[in-house]
Amino acid sequence: MQQQQDQIEQQQKMMQRHQQAFLEQQQTNAKMFESLTAQLTALTTSRTAATSEPKLKKTLATSIHEFNYDPDNGVTFSSWYQRYEDIFLVDAVALDEFVKKSRDFTLKDTVSKLCSNFGERTSAFNIRYNCLKISRHAKGDTVTYAGGVSRECERFQLKQISDSQFKALIFVAGLTSSDDADIRTRLLAKLDSCTDFSVEDLTAEYLRLVNLKHDSRMLQSTSSPTGL
Repeated sequence: MQQQQDQIEQQQKMMQRHQQAFLEQQQTNAKMFESLTAQLTALTTSRTAATSEPKLKKTLATSIHEFNYDPDNGVTFSSWYQRYEDIFLVDAVALDEFVKKSRDFTLKDTVSKLCSNFGERTSAFNIRYNCLKISRHAKGDTVTYAGGVSRECERFQLKQISDSQFKALIFVAGLTSSDDADIRTRLLAKLDSCTDFSVEDLTAEYLRLVNLKHDSRMLQSTSSPTGL
């Protein structure tokens, strides 16, 4: 009787060992399957990226017009980039940002550098001043004139000009008399170097220059000095 019980216990222990070995084998197989799945996913992703990136570059290239620098007509890199900014920041986000050269530049650094190198060559005030002087020639084409007005108004940057700056601009633009030519030039130079002048400041500067001109004429009109 005791011998039968011992045999039963041995069989139970053997079955437990088999079950334990089976569970361990299942865990090992599960880990191997997870590893294989991860490797296949990575391989598929890399192949998809490798095949889709050239297509994406080609699509983006056909969506963006070539940049030709023409500051006299308001074609600067800043205005060109603003037109396609969404394409660079949204559609091209999947592209590798790093340059395959000895030095790597981020998109932000590149845009900043190009805006600096291919930006406006005249001051904002001069651009706005010239915008107010636009007129259509008697025999000029109306469509061409409308295009010029639209382009110059964009360069004017209406949203960025303050009330004080706009008043100062109108003040100087209205000095069209030949008597004010020299003073107008001096005031333009002032506004070119500092855009914070108010109409009151310009008025005071105008009167100061008028007085200087008056004093200069008075000195010129004095009689020749008498010899001693």
